[in-house]
Amino acid sequence: MSKLQGVFVVLSTPMHSDGSINYDGVESNLKHLLEQNVQGIMVCGALGEYLTLDYKERKELSAFVLEKVAGKVPVIVGTITARADLTIELSNHVADLGAAGVMVLSPPGSGIEQEEIYAYYKQVAENVRLPIMVYNNPGSSGLDIEVDTLARIADLPNVECIKESSGDVKRVSQIVAELSDKITVFCGWEDMCFESFAAGAKGWVCMGGNFAPNMTRDIFTTAVEKGDWDGARKLYHGYLPVARYLETAGKVVQTTKYFQEKMGLTGGTARSPRQPLTNDEKAAIEKLIASVDLR
Repeated sequence: MSKLQGVFVVLSTPMHSDGSINYDGVESNLKHLLEQNVQGIMVCGALGEYLTLDYKERKELSAFVLEKVAGKVPVIVGTITARADLTIELSNHVADLGAAGVMVLSPPGSGIEQEEIYAYYKQVAENVRLPIMVYNNPGSSGLDIEVDTLARIADLPNVECIKESSGDVKRVSQIVAELSDKITVFCGWEDMCFESFAAGAKGWVCMGGNFAPNMTRDIFTTAVEKGDWDGARKLYHGYLPVARYLETAGKVVQTTKYFQEKMGLTGGTARSPRQPLTNDEKAAIEKLIASVDLR
């Protein structure tokens, strides 16, 4: 199996006005992304509102995406739960359906210590049948995986890569310098991708790829695959206004979906407790779309 790398678009989950999943919208968005030659897909991440999806919905949505992608590109499934046994069950479910890997976040809201983080990943890693993307996001989980802890996790079976979302490019650089023979780094921030690639990251879990797949893919390929750093920097600077808006404006799920709607794709509503965008927020997004060539 080839190593996971490249730009993985973390899918939003289109919803009907009643809060049900719009599977026709999921399919049409996937068709668009595949036609634009995306390098990878991720489903059931935070942008996909996994926290508001019940267990059955997560299984059904993952199965639907895997069926529609049909092996054209690798699909990573977020199998995030606060319990190792549930994460293992979800992970092996999607292994049977053809997933290329799973993304596992440290148990959100648990407040556990570093040794307990290691024990969690150890239990998961020893019982799943897929490559694992460790997900370090202190803002989402309340836990920051220290590099010494990650070094131990990287020695576990099936652990292949890390989505690094601490927001600290020095952390990316340290992981690459000390652990690149064991684990591949994926950038987890929209407005830090170029810096992460320059530090040695080989992948990017990307929100903007939902509505600008060519632009975001080209930043990666120009930098990492072609080594054209001046060209990549120019592309990155063109994307930065959107990237910074996604990371700083708030309501990132609703914002991404509105970008999709304005770009002719399917976004729809977000589930409660998320609230609709205000008219001012919609106007700000429309201004960005008018000023940036999202191609």
